Amino acid sequence: MGLTALYAGLALFGLIAPLVWWGTRRDDSPRGRIKYARTVTIAQARPGEVVKLVGRVRLGRKTVTGPLSGRVGACYRVAVTERNPEGGGTLLVLEEQEGEDFFLLEGSSRARVQLPQQPPPIVTLHGDFETTLDQPEVQALMARHGVEPRAGMVVREGVIEEGMTVGVLGIGRWAMDNEPTGYRDDPRFFDVTAPEEGMIVTNEAPLLGPKPLAGPTV
Repeated sequence: MGLTALYAGLALFGLIAPLVWWGTRRDDSPRGRIKYARTVTIAQARPGEVVKLVGRVRLGRKTVTGPLSGRVGACYRVAVTERNPEGGGTLLVLEEQEGEDFFLLEGSSRARVQLPQQPPPIVTLHGDFETTLDQPEVQALMARHGVEPRAGMVVREGVIEEGMTVGVLGIGRWAMDNEPTGYRDDPRFFDVTAPEEGMIVTNEAPLLGPKPLAGPTV
């Protein structure tokens, strides 16, 4: 009876152990880092800690314009992909992104997101604008990167626009606003910069909350 129980216990352990390992393994990809990072409200953010903040975008003094759609925002990312001829999946042919500092609003609290130039932030956006290779803007994009258009390429653009809900993974400190504005209730703001591992900015709903956006990402 004792041996039977022992064998049963070993068999059960053999089934459970892989499941425990699978559930506790780390995902160090950019999407994994921001998805599983500890989310806090802006008001709860502590200086010197790497945190994920989620809020609505308020554009700063400087903005960027999506090169394909002409939309104005805090940041854009363009990705050109094609099917992998040697197997499944897709290959990234080229990517281009540009951004400026912006504010993240949550209730009466604010965070200023300072996008680093070097190294640039890792930006993953919902690719809600798709266009074709024969458009002048796409041809100019290809020429800038020295890429020859090929049949089967897919071109998508994502833009972080005013009022959009985004998540930011960064490190910060509390600062005082010396320039009064008409929309703030708290004179303090949380100043977010890039941690050693790099800043991540996303508007992909699966990384922010329970309701995912339909469609591709860039």
